[in-house]
Amino acid sequence: MLANFKLSSILIGGGSAIVLCLLVVGLLDGFHSAEEPGIAVSAPDSLPVGPPDSVADNSPDLGFKMREPLAAFRGGDEALDYVLAHADTMNSIHLLVGANTAYRLNRLQDAAFLFYAGRIRARYDLQKYQPMASGGDNPIAALRFLIANASRPIMRAVFFEAADYAGMVQRLEAWTIEESDDYDPGWAYRRHEVPDDLAAHLMAETLEEARPLATLLNIPEYMKALKTMREFNELPSEARDESVAIERYARAEQTMQRIELERDLKGIYCQLHSRPGDE
Repeated sequence: MLANFKLSSILIGGGSAIVLCLLVVGLLDGFHSAEEPGIAVSAPDSLPVGPPDSVADNSPDLGFKMREPLAAFRGGDEALDYVLAHADTMNSIHLLVGANTAYRLNRLQDAAFLFYAGRIRARYDLQKYQPMASGGDNPIAALRFLIANASRPIMRAVFFEAADYAGMVQRLEAWTIEESDDYDPGWAYRRHEVPDDLAAHLMAETLEEARPLATLLNIPEYMKALKTMREFNELPSEARDESVAIERYARAEQTMQRIELERDLKGIYCQLHSRPGDE
């Protein structure tokens, strides 16, 4: 059902909440050491998006500088509150810039909610409103730039604030994708028919992992194990070879495994030790 723009889905993050956690915490290849500089993704050649046509004339300033790694609204708190109040009808770019704005304003739960909503909305819009532009003018470049640069600081923070992560999941469950007659995804497009349940499918795909992860992160023993694993992966490479560090990491993994088995939930340990083809 989701064959169109399969590559786009990968570029903008897909649906896996647990894989995202593993990446930003440093438990998958690419984020192993304290020296890791972050994600290097070039800014798009141009800005193929603008404020939605449906935004009211009296709305706050939703302008932003796209080429900034954490582009934020010039309107600050007022613009962020506006986007949150209209999150069901906002396009993906404005949801994602809203996430950046919230993070800069130390509104972590708002940042996480808008980040997840923006990823889902992007996947939906790329299928229904397939971009006409190519190369650096394709909105996929803008989406990848925003998500790649936002994922590490926002998700790295919220994964260790269990109450905020659980609150984000609750808000995401109540969020819907709506389209007015004048909805503008932010780019020139050819409209395609999509299954009626596409939005529900994309939402369920994300929540399938986000819900159990929210439960697990709110178990103090599980959170302590995750922090131990993060600390191990932030050590210099020579320190990760020491037996004491290795033993602490192994005990943390065992704790995660035990809790996931006791709760019958698929979490971080399950993802780390899954094999291709596992259910």
